[in-house]
Parts: sequence; structure tokens; C-alpha cells
Amino acid sequence: RHEGSFLYSYAGDSFNTLEEAQAACLANSACNGITQEPYNNNRYTQRRGPEIHDWSPTGETSWTVCDEPEPEPEIESPEPEPEPEPETTWCRHEGSFLYSYAGDSFNTLEEAQAACLVNSACNGITQEPYNNNRYTQRRGPEIHDWSPTGETSWTVCDEPEPEPEIESPEPEPEPEPETTWCRHEGSFLYSYAGDSFNTLEEAQAACLVNSACNGITQEPYNNNRYTQRRGPEIHDWSPTGETSWTVC
Repeated sequence: RHEGSFLYSYAGDSFNTLEEAQAACLANSACNGITQEPYNNNRYTQRRGPEIHDWSPTGETSWTVCDEPEPEPEIESPEPEPEPEPETTWCRHEGSFLYSYAGDSFNTLEEAQAACLVNSACNGITQEPYNNNRYTQRRGPEIHDWSPTGETSWTVCDEPEPEPEIESPEPEPEPEPETTWCRHEGSFLYSYAGDSFNTLEEAQAACLVNSACNGITQEPYNNNRYTQRRGPEIHDWSPTGETSWTVC
């Protein structure tokens, strides 16, 4: 998904839903993406592109097929799994700002933080009370704590120095923890992987013993049934208010 962007030139019919437009585009060799037109009843149009122009003056939004990552080389012998990377921690600075815009602004702090983490020019977020409380990416990196307009800023917290490891006898192995599921609001996974259920617990139990299942998606438009899905990618732009769960 590319906010505030468009692709040049129509490549076929337009549709009322994103799913219809995406299905048509995948079967259309001339189509390289979808652009939603706010000025045309929010119709989803097939576009030739393929270049994405990220300066739409009319607030258009576009979708293109994501580039598939390069396949990882095969490992000849099993290696221990790496430790998961710790989540990024953001520090809040009341009454402060960072100089200079570094990219797009957003309606929510979470969107702005996610964009900032993948933007090498961004060193923090500043919320602008005088601009509908928009969250803006800023270059900084210095934090100025004397905002005359009541701005608030966030930067990635400095990590403390790790304490030296103390050698100690190895503890008894912990029992394996129960499976933990993470909830993803407003999201879905593509393709059914098996039966659907009336309860989340039933769907999760079935998914854990189903090698084709990588998550659960609840369908508000289908009596809130819990469906097994193949995925594995989580799409966080459900137009129908779906909710999904995956093993954390």
C-alpha cells in the first residue's frame, strides 16, 4: 500500500472494491497496480504504471504487488535459532520538537513510528497540535525542549549498556510454554486452509494440527465465524473489519 500516490494510465476496468480490482489486475498483463480515486466515488482503477508517483495532489492511494524477498540459501546443517530482536522502545518528550520534516505525516503515532524506522532520514516524531494533531517525521536529531506551541516528540530510547554476564550453574530446563497467539485488528490472511468454527479456541486448536494453516481470520460478514487461513502474510488493511490471530 502506498499512501498519497498514483500510477499513470488506465489498464482496464475499475471496481467498487479493492479485492475485485486486485483479482482483475493479477489476470491482466497490462496492469501493474491499483489506484483508488477519491474524486471518483473511491473507485479502484487498474493502472499501467509501473512507476509509483508518491506526490498525489488529490489524496489517491495505490497498491502494487510487493517484491518477493530473495530466497535464503539452504543451510547444510541445523543451527540454533537466533534470539528474537527486541521491540523498539520510544521515549516521549513533552513540550519539545525536532527540526525539519523527513517524510510523510500520519494520523496515528504508530503509523508515523513505523514509517520512521524504515526511513534513514528520520530521527524522531513530532506531533503538531496546530495541524490537526498530525504526527510528522523529523530529521533532528537534536530534541528542542522549549516548544512554544505545545508540541510533543518521540525518539527511539537509548539502550542501556549490557551488564556483564555472571557465570552460574545451568538452571533446570523450563517446561515448554503454551502456544501464545497474537491478535491483529483490521487484518486478514489470504486463502482458506480448512474448516471454520464458532469459537476462536476451536479454530486455534485445529490450526495447530493443520500444517497448511498459518493463522485465523474472523469474518464479521459470515456470522463472525473463525476461519483457518494459509497466509502466511498478514494484510493489515481489511476493508470489512476482519480480525486475525497468528502464533506469536
